[in-house]
Amino acid sequence: MKKNKERLISLLASSKNAYISGENLSEELQVTRTSIWKYIKELKEEGYEIEAIRKKGYMLKQIPLHLSESVLKWDLKTAFIGQNIIYRPVLSSTQDMAHELARSGCEAGTLVIADKQTSGRGRLNREWESNHSGGIWMSLVLRPEIAPNNAPQLTLLSAVAVSNAIEKLLAIDVQIKWPNDIFLHNKKLAGILTEMQAEVDKINYLVIGIGINVNQQIEVFGEELQSKVISLKELLDQEIDRKTFIHCILEEFELLYNDYLENGFKPIQKSWVDKAYKIGEEISLKTPKKNFKAIFEGIEHDGSLLVENSNGDIEKIYSAEIDW
Repeated sequence: MKKNKERLISLLASSKNAYISGENLSEELQVTRTSIWKYIKELKEEGYEIEAIRKKGYMLKQIPLHLSESVLKWDLKTAFIGQNIIYRPVLSSTQDMAHELARSGCEAGTLVIADKQTSGRGRLNREWESNHSGGIWMSLVLRPEIAPNNAPQLTLLSAVAVSNAIEKLLAIDVQIKWPNDIFLHNKKLAGILTEMQAEVDKINYLVIGIGINVNQQIEVFGEELQSKVISLKELLDQEIDRKTFIHCILEEFELLYNDYLENGFKPIQKSWVDKAYKIGEEISLKTPKKNFKAIFEGIEHDGSLLVENSNGDIEKIYSAEIDW
């Protein structure tokens, strides 16, 4: 039924302000006229504005502004990323549901998305404030045939995909803060969380969580965050079409992911460095062994941070608290 509804939306959308008869739709979908009527009724309930005129047929006037599985699937130009979508208005965590689906054997490219998360999380199990609508909260399941120690590369790839989508869609230059944040005007716009289930030499599955502040007013965030975060609506003073934005991210991700699997990490590494936040500047680092200041020089092939210490030596940093 889902496939038929998706095809029906595509047929109506492709008619370009012309009516399509119920008879033609039933022939195209190879279903009864009664089935067409039921699909139209369900689409209207989901928020699609469809005009029906006797002896003329049906015309799609407007797609809904809110998200749904059918809205998100329609006109998505990917081969596998996001082709299986699970949408819920509210979830405790899209990451948790994605893990459940991955353990149950869901296909690679499966996307879980919600309007609100009641227990969203970021790196180091920190709370990710997403118990409000207007943002993009989604998790993607992948099953890459790469070594587990290369998994951090996919966090960096995801950051490049999100930043590319923002730049293409909205003509806004953003920066990537190591290892997993998108920054705009020195404030956090988005974050990425990569988790995996793996054996010694094999990734069974990997879940990439992406959270982006899109249409929220800053007042919805806690007072301690309001000076540290930004949303696209706050910057542009206008609502962003989340469906189009999500499509742009997924399409950009698939393009980069396929290139990565074919050509390795080097092209992604270069793109990441070109967008790096505060590259060439002094930063303060706190590691289990020492606290020190160093110049941020870039990233290594394995995703680690490269810094030049006070002796002029290059150090690789895998984990640290950093004062940017």
